[in-house]
Amino acid sequence: MKGRGLYRRNDRNRTSCRGKRRTKRAVAITSTAVAILLATVFGVSHVKPIYVNAEKHNETNAEPNEGFLLKEEDSLFTKMAEKIKWEAYEKEVEEYVESHKVVFHTVDESYFDHTLFIGDSRTQGLSQHARLGKADYFAQAGMTVFNLFKERVSDCGFGTTDLKTLLQKRKYERIYLMLGINEIGYPMNGIKNQYEAVLKEIQALQPDATIILEANMHVARKKEKANPSFRLANIEELNQIIASFADQKQIFYIDVNEVSTFVDEEGYLRDDVSVDGVHPNVPYYKNWAQWLCENAV
Repeated sequence: MKGRGLYRRNDRNRTSCRGKRRTKRAVAITSTAVAILLATVFGVSHVKPIYVNAEKHNETNAEPNEGFLLKEEDSLFTKMAEKIKWEAYEKEVEEYVESHKVVFHTVDESYFDHTLFIGDSRTQGLSQHARLGKADYFAQAGMTVFNLFKERVSDCGFGTTDLKTLLQKRKYERIYLMLGINEIGYPMNGIKNQYEAVLKEIQALQPDATIILEANMHVARKKEKANPSFRLANIEELNQIIASFADQKQIFYIDVNEVSTFVDEEGYLRDDVSVDGVHPNVPYYKNWAQWLCENAV
Protein backbone atom coordinates (compact mmCIF):
# COMPACT_ATOMS: atom_id res chain seq x y z
CA MET A 1 0.00 0.00 0.00
CA LYS A 2 2.76 2.40 0.86
CA GLY A 3 4.52 1.63 -2.37
CA ARG A 4 1.38 2.08 -4.37
CA GLY A 5 0.66 5.42 -2.68
CA LEU A 6 4.19 6.60 -3.29
CA TYR A 7 3.92 5.62 -6.94
CA ARG A 8 0.70 7.53 -7.27
CA ARG A 9 2.21 10.59 -5.62
CA ASN A 10 5.24 10.45 -7.93
CA ASP A 11 3.00 9.95 -10.92
CA ARG A 12 0.98 12.99 -9.91
CA ASN A 13 4.19 14.99 -9.48
CA ARG A 14 5.41 13.96 -12.92
CA THR A 15 2.07 14.87 -14.44
CA SER A 16 2.12 18.21 -12.62
CA CYS A 17 5.64 19.00 -13.85
CA ARG A 18 4.72 18.14 -17.40
CA GLY A 19 1.69 20.44 -17.11
CA LYS A 20 3.81 23.29 -15.81
CA ARG A 21 6.32 22.88 -18.63
CA ARG A 22 3.52 22.87 -21.19
CA THR A 23 1.99 25.97 -19.61
CA LYS A 24 5.32 27.80 -19.61
CA ARG A 25 5.99 26.76 -23.19
CA ALA A 26 2.53 27.88 -24.27
CA VAL A 27 2.92 31.25 -22.55
CA ALA A 28 6.34 31.75 -24.12
CA ILE A 29 5.15 30.82 -27.61
CA THR A 30 2.04 32.98 -27.33
CA SER A 31 4.01 35.94 -25.99
CA THR A 32 6.62 35.59 -28.70
CA ALA A 33 3.90 35.53 -31.35
CA VAL A 34 2.37 38.69 -29.90
CA ALA A 35 5.79 40.35 -29.83
CA ILE A 36 6.43 39.47 -33.48
CA LEU A 37 3.01 40.77 -34.46
CA LEU A 38 3.60 44.05 -32.62
CA ALA A 39 7.05 44.34 -34.11
CA THR A 40 5.58 43.96 -37.57
CA VAL A 41 2.91 46.59 -36.92
CA PHE A 42 5.22 49.12 -35.30
CA GLY A 43 8.18 48.62 -37.55
CA VAL A 44 10.71 47.05 -35.17
CA SER A 45 13.00 44.95 -37.33
CA HIS A 46 14.77 42.92 -34.64
CA VAL A 47 13.12 41.31 -31.64
CA LYS A 48 15.01 39.06 -29.25
CA PRO A 49 13.02 37.94 -26.21
CA ILE A 50 14.40 38.19 -22.69
CA TYR A 51 12.75 35.78 -20.30
CA VAL A 52 12.12 35.90 -16.59
CA ASN A 53 12.25 32.76 -14.53
CA ALA A 54 8.75 32.09 -13.31
CA GLU A 55 9.92 31.02 -9.88
CA LYS A 56 12.73 33.45 -9.15
CA HIS A 57 11.27 36.42 -11.05
CA ASN A 58 14.78 37.39 -12.12
CA GLU A 59 15.94 38.18 -15.66
CA THR A 60 17.76 35.26 -17.24
CA ASN A 61 18.77 34.10 -20.68
CA ALA A 62 16.55 31.06 -20.26
CA GLU A 63 15.04 29.25 -23.17
CA PRO A 64 11.37 29.88 -23.96
CA ASN A 65 10.30 26.66 -22.24
CA GLU A 66 11.98 27.68 -18.99
CA GLY A 67 10.26 31.00 -18.43
CA PHE A 68 7.80 33.48 -19.86
CA LEU A 69 8.27 36.51 -22.08
CA LEU A 70 8.54 39.79 -20.16
CA LYS A 71 10.13 42.30 -22.52
CA GLU A 72 12.22 42.62 -25.67
CA GLU A 73 15.86 43.50 -26.05
CA ASP A 74 14.97 46.23 -28.53
CA SER A 75 12.55 47.77 -26.05
CA LEU A 76 9.54 47.12 -28.23
CA PHE A 77 7.06 48.58 -25.81
CA THR A 78 9.27 51.61 -25.26
CA LYS A 79 9.30 52.11 -29.01
CA MET A 80 5.53 51.78 -29.05
CA ALA A 81 5.23 54.44 -26.37
CA GLU A 82 7.65 56.71 -28.22
CA LYS A 83 5.71 56.26 -31.45
CA ILE A 84 2.46 57.18 -29.75
CA LYS A 85 4.07 60.19 -28.08
CA TRP A 86 5.59 61.36 -31.38
CA GLU A 87 2.25 61.06 -33.19
CA ALA A 88 0.60 63.08 -30.41
CA TYR A 89 3.37 65.67 -30.64
CA GLU A 90 2.98 65.96 -34.43
CA LYS A 91 -0.75 66.47 -34.00
CA GLU A 92 -0.14 69.13 -31.36
CA VAL A 93 2.30 70.96 -33.65
CA GLU A 94 -0.16 70.84 -36.55
CA GLU A 95 -2.91 72.26 -34.36
CA TYR A 96 -0.58 74.99 -33.09
CA VAL A 97 0.50 76.00 -36.59
CA GLU A 98 -3.09 76.01 -37.80
CA SER A 99 -4.25 78.17 -34.88
CA HIS A 100 -1.35 80.61 -35.38
CA LYS A 101 -1.55 80.81 -39.16
CA VAL A 102 -1.53 84.37 -40.41
CA VAL A 103 -4.21 85.11 -42.96
CA PHE A 104 -3.20 87.98 -45.22
CA HIS A 105 -5.83 89.99 -47.03
CA THR A 106 -5.98 92.70 -49.66
CA VAL A 107 -6.83 96.26 -48.63
CA ASP A 108 -7.03 99.66 -50.28
CA GLU A 109 -4.72 102.50 -49.36
CA SER A 110 -7.08 103.91 -46.73
CA TYR A 111 -6.09 100.94 -44.56
CA PHE A 112 -2.78 102.74 -43.94
CA ASP A 113 -4.30 106.06 -42.84
CA HIS A 114 -3.39 105.45 -39.18
CA THR A 115 -0.13 103.67 -39.89
CA LEU A 116 3.50 104.53 -39.17
CA PHE A 117 6.36 103.21 -41.29
CA ILE A 118 9.76 103.14 -39.59
CA GLY A 119 12.88 102.37 -41.56
CA ASP A 120 16.07 103.31 -43.34
CA SER A 121 16.67 104.69 -46.86
CA ARG A 122 14.54 101.96 -48.47
CA THR A 123 11.49 103.00 -46.44
CA GLN A 124 12.40 106.61 -47.14
CA GLY A 125 12.22 105.77 -50.86
CA LEU A 126 8.79 104.24 -50.29
CA SER A 127 7.64 107.50 -48.70
CA GLN A 128 8.95 109.50 -51.67
CA HIS A 129 7.74 107.35 -54.56
CA ALA A 130 4.77 105.26 -53.38
CA ARG A 131 3.11 106.67 -50.28
CA LEU A 132 0.22 104.65 -48.92
CA GLY A 133 -2.90 106.50 -47.79
CA LYS A 134 -2.23 109.01 -45.05
CA ALA A 135 0.53 107.00 -43.42
CA ASP A 136 3.38 108.67 -41.55
CA TYR A 137 6.99 107.79 -42.33
CA PHE A 138 9.79 108.02 -39.80
CA ALA A 139 12.65 107.04 -42.10
CA GLN A 140 15.98 108.27 -43.35
CA ALA A 141 19.25 107.02 -44.80
CA GLY A 142 21.55 105.36 -42.29
CA MET A 143 18.82 104.55 -39.78
CA THR A 144 19.58 101.57 -37.54
CA VAL A 145 18.21 99.97 -34.39
CA PHE A 146 21.13 101.57 -32.58
CA ASN A 147 20.36 105.20 -33.50
CA LEU A 148 16.59 105.00 -34.04
CA PHE A 149 15.62 106.86 -30.89
CA LYS A 150 18.42 109.42 -31.31
CA GLU A 151 17.63 110.64 -34.82
CA ARG A 152 15.25 113.49 -35.67
CA VAL A 153 13.10 113.19 -38.79
CA SER A 154 10.38 115.19 -40.53
CA ASP A 155 7.59 114.04 -42.85
CA CYS A 156 4.57 115.45 -44.65
CA GLY A 157 2.35 115.06 -41.61
CA PHE A 158 4.74 116.21 -38.87
CA GLY A 159 7.68 118.51 -38.33
CA THR A 160 11.18 117.53 -37.28
CA THR A 161 10.95 115.32 -34.24
CA ASP A 162 12.40 112.26 -32.56
CA LEU A 163 10.61 108.93 -32.56
CA LYS A 164 9.75 108.87 -28.87
CA THR A 165 8.02 112.25 -29.06
CA LEU A 166 6.12 111.20 -32.19
CA LEU A 167 4.90 107.99 -30.56
CA GLN A 168 3.83 109.93 -27.46
CA LYS A 169 1.84 112.50 -29.42
CA ARG A 170 0.11 110.26 -31.96
CA LYS A 171 -1.77 107.01 -31.72
CA TYR A 172 -1.27 104.45 -34.48
CA GLU A 173 -3.28 101.37 -35.33
CA ARG A 174 -0.28 99.66 -36.87
CA ILE A 175 3.45 100.22 -37.14
CA TYR A 176 5.65 98.77 -39.89
CA LEU A 177 9.32 98.33 -39.06
CA MET A 178 12.11 97.57 -41.55
CA LEU A 179 15.59 97.93 -40.10
CA GLY A 180 18.72 95.82 -40.23
CA ILE A 181 20.49 96.24 -43.56
CA ASN A 182 22.72 99.03 -42.20
CA GLU A 183 23.52 96.87 -39.18
CA ILE A 184 25.04 94.08 -41.31
CA GLY A 185 28.59 93.62 -40.06
CA TYR A 186 27.72 94.09 -36.40
CA PRO A 187 27.67 90.96 -34.19
CA MET A 188 24.29 89.27 -34.71
CA ASN A 189 23.70 88.84 -31.00
CA GLY A 190 24.16 92.57 -30.47
CA ILE A 191 21.70 93.37 -33.25
CA LYS A 192 19.19 90.91 -31.79
CA ASN A 193 19.39 92.42 -28.30
CA GLN A 194 19.02 95.97 -29.59
CA TYR A 195 16.18 95.03 -31.96
CA GLU A 196 14.34 93.47 -29.04
CA ALA A 197 14.93 96.59 -26.92
CA VAL A 198 13.52 98.76 -29.74
CA LEU A 199 10.42 96.56 -29.97
CA LYS A 200 9.79 96.80 -26.23
CA GLU A 201 10.14 100.58 -26.32
CA ILE A 202 7.71 100.90 -29.24
CA GLN A 203 5.20 98.62 -27.51
CA ALA A 204 5.49 100.60 -24.30
CA LEU A 205 4.71 103.83 -26.17
CA GLN A 206 2.04 102.30 -28.45
CA PRO A 207 0.54 99.35 -26.49
CA ASP A 208 -2.52 99.03 -28.75
CA ALA A 209 -0.72 99.13 -32.09
CA THR A 210 -0.21 96.06 -34.26
CA ILE A 211 3.45 95.79 -35.21
CA ILE A 212 4.47 94.37 -38.58
CA LEU A 213 8.13 93.43 -38.86
CA GLU A 214 9.41 93.55 -42.43
CA ALA A 215 12.21 91.29 -43.61
CA ASN A 216 15.20 93.15 -44.96
CA MET A 217 15.10 93.13 -48.72
CA HIS A 218 17.93 91.11 -50.26
CA VAL A 219 20.75 92.69 -52.27
CA ALA A 220 21.98 92.04 -55.80
CA ARG A 221 24.96 89.82 -56.59
CA LYS A 222 27.16 92.82 -57.40
CA LYS A 223 26.56 94.25 -53.91
CA GLU A 224 27.50 90.95 -52.31
CA LYS A 225 30.61 90.75 -54.47
CA ALA A 226 31.64 94.29 -53.58
CA ASN A 227 31.04 93.74 -49.87
CA PRO A 228 30.91 90.11 -48.65
CA SER A 229 29.25 91.27 -45.42
CA PHE A 230 26.06 91.60 -47.47
CA ARG A 231 25.99 87.98 -48.58
CA LEU A 232 22.53 86.46 -48.56
CA ALA A 233 23.36 84.09 -45.71
CA ASN A 234 23.98 87.04 -43.40
CA ILE A 235 20.82 88.85 -44.44
CA GLU A 236 18.75 85.69 -44.03
CA GLU A 237 20.25 85.03 -40.60
CA LEU A 238 19.23 88.53 -39.58
CA ASN A 239 15.76 88.10 -41.06
CA GLN A 240 15.26 84.89 -39.11
CA ILE A 241 16.20 86.70 -35.91
CA ILE A 242 13.62 89.37 -36.73
CA ALA A 243 11.00 86.73 -37.56
CA SER A 244 11.54 85.11 -34.16
CA PHE A 245 10.02 88.17 -32.46
CA ALA A 246 6.64 87.67 -34.16
CA ASP A 247 4.04 86.21 -31.82
CA GLN A 248 1.25 86.17 -34.47
CA LYS A 249 -0.96 88.05 -32.04
CA GLN A 250 0.26 91.62 -31.88
CA ILE A 251 3.56 91.27 -33.71
CA PHE A 252 3.69 89.86 -37.25
CA TYR A 253 6.38 89.20 -39.83
CA ILE A 254 6.20 89.65 -43.60
CA ASP A 255 8.85 88.93 -46.23
CA VAL A 256 8.89 90.69 -49.60
CA ASN A 257 11.80 88.45 -50.66
CA GLU A 258 9.26 85.71 -51.36
CA VAL A 259 8.05 87.65 -54.40
CA SER A 260 9.70 86.84 -57.74
CA THR A 261 9.04 90.42 -58.85
CA PHE A 262 12.01 91.47 -56.72
CA VAL A 263 14.36 88.49 -56.46
CA ASP A 264 15.66 85.84 -58.84
CA GLU A 265 15.53 82.07 -58.39
CA GLU A 266 18.54 82.14 -56.04
CA GLY A 267 17.13 84.93 -53.89
CA TYR A 268 19.27 87.82 -55.13
CA LEU A 269 17.71 91.19 -55.85
CA ARG A 270 17.25 91.24 -59.60
CA ASP A 271 19.49 93.51 -61.63
CA ASP A 272 16.53 95.19 -63.34
CA VAL A 273 15.01 96.00 -59.94
CA SER A 274 17.93 98.02 -58.60
CA VAL A 275 20.73 100.12 -60.06
CA ASP A 276 22.95 100.10 -56.97
CA GLY A 277 22.04 96.56 -55.91
CA VAL A 278 20.34 97.74 -52.70
CA HIS A 279 17.55 100.25 -53.36
CA PRO A 280 14.65 99.50 -55.73
CA ASN A 281 14.25 101.61 -58.84
CA VAL A 282 11.31 104.03 -58.73
CA PRO A 283 8.77 101.77 -60.52
CA TYR A 284 9.47 98.95 -58.08
CA TYR A 285 8.58 101.07 -55.07
CA LYS A 286 5.08 101.08 -56.50
CA ASN A 287 5.24 97.29 -56.80
CA TRP A 288 6.35 97.11 -53.18
CA ALA A 289 3.46 99.34 -52.11
CA GLN A 290 1.03 97.14 -54.04
CA TRP A 291 2.47 94.04 -52.38
CA LEU A 292 1.93 95.64 -48.95
CA CYS A 293 -1.71 96.27 -49.90
CA GLU A 294 -2.09 92.61 -50.84
CA ASN A 295 -0.46 91.33 -47.66
CA ALA A 296 -2.22 93.20 -44.88
CA VAL A 297 -2.67 91.46 -41.52
